[in-house]
Amino acid sequence: MIDIQNGIATRSRPGFPRRDFLRIGAVGLGGLTLANWLNLKAQGAVGGGKAKSVIQIFSIGGPSQLDLFDPKPDAGRDYTGPFNKTVKTNVPGIVFNATIPLLAKQADKFSVIRTMTHDTNTHPRGKPLMLSLAPGDMDFPSLGCMVAAKRAQAGRQELLPPHVTLSQDLPISPKFLPKKYAAVSPDSMDSLPGMTPERQEGRRTFLASVDDLARDMDKKGTWETLDSSQQDAYAVMLGDAKKAFDLSLEKPEVRSRYNETTEKLLLAIRLVEHGVPFVSIPGGFPGDAHNLIFDKWAKNWPLWDAGLSAFFEDMASRGLLDSTIVTWYGEFGRNPKVDWQAPFLGGRGHWCWCFSALVAGGGFKAGAVVGESDERGAYVKDRPVYPWDLGASIYQLLGFDPASTVPNPQAGRPTPISPLFAADGTTTKSEGDWNKVRDKSGKLFSGGILKEIM
Repeated sequence: MIDIQNGIATRSRPGFPRRDFLRIGAVGLGGLTLANWLNLKAQGAVGGGKAKSVIQIFSIGGPSQLDLFDPKPDAGRDYTGPFNKTVKTNVPGIVFNATIPLLAKQADKFSVIRTMTHDTNTHPRGKPLMLSLAPGDMDFPSLGCMVAAKRAQAGRQELLPPHVTLSQDLPISPKFLPKKYAAVSPDSMDSLPGMTPERQEGRRTFLASVDDLARDMDKKGTWETLDSSQQDAYAVMLGDAKKAFDLSLEKPEVRSRYNETTEKLLLAIRLVEHGVPFVSIPGGFPGDAHNLIFDKWAKNWPLWDAGLSAFFEDMASRGLLDSTIVTWYGEFGRNPKVDWQAPFLGGRGHWCWCFSALVAGGGFKAGAVVGESDERGAYVKDRPVYPWDLGASIYQLLGFDPASTVPNPQAGRPTPISPLFAADGTTTKSEGDWNKVRDKSGKLFSGGILKEIM
């Protein structure tokens, strides 16, 4: 079971009997609830960084930069399609596409990077690249897994899982790190013994599934089949701390601002409030439609405009942006040139050379734009931001030196957490050919960390 002594959680004996893991979370410290204790614990500095947690919103499919955060209304119909109008934001001088009027009213809570760039135009390579913020050929752990490892290295003892992902659709992997740093997913409970197809299909909410799973584990002895790291993670999730996942505890007027498509955004807020250091969420302007995309996006995007705008507003009103980094992006952007020919009849292909990302909170300044794309939103005109530039910036705000290392058994030596330092500790800057990842010597191109908004 778990003992809590002097604010430290420890295992008093191997494994967690059923009677013990259902009690976890009811434990108090001088009258403190688990949630209160986690909040106090989370306030402690991790390496002295401004940020204490991260919410990573991943827009699967590749959202279109022109049709959202980097509009080019004068580029002509072959580039704008029907989305050729802009809307003023609540930050003077910044405009978005008119497709996202609600987010435009929250632009003072985040900054827009308009010049993200890399060299990968396929989903299988682009997703892990942008989830790790490292080139695909380097086989780096996903960002959340690396953060979990660094927190453990810094002596952080977690009661809640250090990295929760709200979907198995995201290819998040610890790679060379120990499996205990893998993300915990509520969806992954479906694969545990006792979760039959009928139960998977019939479950109404995550909370219902956890209650069912706890009963099955008790009856079938499943608990003993899990390794110690799985027991640690699921023990808390199956105890009173599962309240972090209970959206019914939110006020009706708050929950009504989200829908079935976007409620994971609200769930991420609750998880961070309860002390989860890193949350990964799928969603936000999915863009992987190669034909008739404007009709499809016109139906889908208003849902995310409403959900993301509510998310940023709620994060700010709860005071969470001071200590929580929020990122939003996909694996790449979309081709600025519209393909009007059959079979696409108005389509945008994949486009990695220049696309948009949002960053907020945790020390990132808000209400700013980083970088400038060319007149058609196709290539970087000024200030490229490579994925590893963003990753190094996030590590720095979390208080981790990007040049610091984690053990890498596969390499037989420690590996720096940022790929900028993984080769020889040096970086280079391209002088105009931004659509490359490495120079001839094999060094990564870099625009540098995001000092202008840190």
